[in-house]
Amino acid sequence: MSVDQAAISSRSVSIPTLLTSTLLPALILSLDAALVDKARCKKGWAKTEKAWADLATTSKATLRRFWGSLKIQTEVFQAICNAVGLEDWESIAQFADEDDAPPKVYEKRLSFAIAGSIEEIDKQKLDVIVALLRKLGGDTEIEILDIEEGSVKLTLGVSEEALQRIQELFESGELQEVEGLLVQDVRLLTKQEIVESIRNNGGSGQNLSGADLSGADLSGANLSRADLSRADLSRADLSGADLSGADLIGANLSGANFSGADLSGANLDKALVEKARFLDTQGISVKSRELLIQRGAIFEDGPNSPDRVLVPR
Repeated sequence: MSVDQAAISSRSVSIPTLLTSTLLPALILSLDAALVDKARCKKGWAKTEKAWADLATTSKATLRRFWGSLKIQTEVFQAICNAVGLEDWESIAQFADEDDAPPKVYEKRLSFAIAGSIEEIDKQKLDVIVALLRKLGGDTEIEILDIEEGSVKLTLGVSEEALQRIQELFESGELQEVEGLLVQDVRLLTKQEIVESIRNNGGSGQNLSGADLSGADLSGANLSRADLSRADLSRADLSGADLSGADLIGANLSGANFSGADLSGANLDKALVEKARFLDTQGISVKSRELLIQRGAIFEDGPNSPDRVLVPR
């Protein structure tokens, strides 16, 4: 099922956007991952096997999100399943509800490192860990935003109060293990660490709502379908970045550089765009360009702007 152009355009009143490609809804891996696990074992592949990622034209970081049941794009989900010989990928997938409430904007991002590897930790165990942290932190909305390799590092969205409680429990020695796994480190993620994670692992589909990314170098980063609503991207370098389908509602984009970026299907409603620079930026309609200029955006001359912008079919 594809998201039609009208559905996405209706999300933005102030800055309507024209799609230059078909965007598909995100997916969540269902609770039954046994079929995928069995198929990859037959091939002798690890859960984040490079050959698997290459065959599916994706990354090891996306495979980690796949096993953690984090949202990924439909076409990527399908490619991951097809690469291990599973053609009936829809039977193990759950489409994200387009009518869901807006994603939570997290005050803080917590790095929670536990001993082990993604090979040893399945979705059931991750769910138990999150449930425990919600109880300990007194925050029922704690959720996994990303999974990194090495010892398993979970990036968790938490409130300020939950962060303090969990850190205090770890530092006092009361939080030493979860589900039989040693807790190695609990700490607040710095802005630089978040930026480095995006640059190294990609940020496609990630929940980065409310994140402080001001002045960050995100040139060439993959942020397609990322939730950047109310994020601070002021003065950020987003030149050449893939922001197709990204949610930029209410984001601070003042002074940001979008030269050569792809904004196809992105939602810029209520975003602050004063002195944001656009040169050869893809996916900006003529009407959107005019509205952005009225709100203080700067469009520089280039072969793709504005006369070569794509229009509806």
